[in-house]
Amino acid sequence: VNSSLEYTPDDKTTFTLSYRGYFSPKSAGLYFVPNTIYNAQNVAESYYNTINDHNSRNINNNVSFQVERKFDNSTLSLTTYYITSNYKKYENVLTDLNFANQPPSAQNFISNNWQDVKLFSQQVDYGWKKDKWELEAGGKYSLVKTTSTLDFSDDENGKLVYRPDKSNIFNYTEGYIAAYASASLNLK
Repeated sequence: VNSSLEYTPDDKTTFTLSYRGYFSPKSAGLYFVPNTIYNAQNVAESYYNTINDHNSRNINNNVSFQVERKFDNSTLSLTTYYITSNYKKYENVLTDLNFANQPPSAQNFISNNWQDVKLFSQQVDYGWKKDKWELEAGGKYSLVKTTSTLDFSDDENGKLVYRPDKSNIFNYTEGYIAAYASASLNLK
């Protein structure tokens, strides 16, 4: 989904509101993958079958708002962004193993992954130009927060056991403030 709304109350002022989004409510599948291993005489000697039961969901949103005001020799603008991304994926993978000279066995693992990212950013920019002079200045504030979780379990003696060494919880937050200024003179 993409949409944008622009309002211009006069020839020097513009307001713009935009939205971009993607929504995949649920994607699911059940895969059965048979595999056969042949020897040098092209005779099947081993095989394994994998079943992958999985589902996922994905949601992304991007909202922006901009105000721009033009003056005689200058322009002032304010821009705000808010972005979110949310993703979930679940997998249950079962593999039946039948290798030559080994007893039949099975392996099973489950992974559950969740990611959430949020970004807020706001900036102001000012530009002035007259004759041979040009000035620019501005500032920006940004905050990003990321959370990611992976829960992993695998088979131990026929029972699924949570594995903290293969699992992960990641939380990250960063904020910054920045400013800039520049001046130029055209000597031509």
